[in-house]
Amino acid sequence: SLSKTHAPRNNAMGASVSQCCACGGLGRERIPPEQLRPRVTVGQLQDVDKRKLKRLILSGRLAPCFEAAEEQDAESSLEECLICWNWFPSTNHSECCQKSVCTTCFLQVKAPPSD
Repeated sequence: SLSKTHAPRNNAMGASVSQCCACGGLGRERIPPEQLRPRVTVGQLQDVDKRKLKRLILSGRLAPCFEAAEEQDAESSLEECLICWNWFPSTNHSECCQKSVCTTCFLQVKAPPSD
């Protein structure tokens, strides 16, 4: 489900970001540096352009790399990533079916090589 506070913004990558109160998805408020990089061990995402990732997050085109919660409490409005099954304050949504995917999982999905 989408955050109740804001509507999703479409991006050029074929997804939309659910926006949260903390960042608004618009880069208006400061996003902590730890949310501008993926939360995986070094080496798992070698092909990620960190500067491009930072620009996409600050522009609101990708959700920040939030710390995952393993379950949702009754008072929060967290969204579940359908790949890693963790909960996040904001996720990315596919344009075709609006399914939620966290930014770290989104970065690990690779397009097949073109022939």
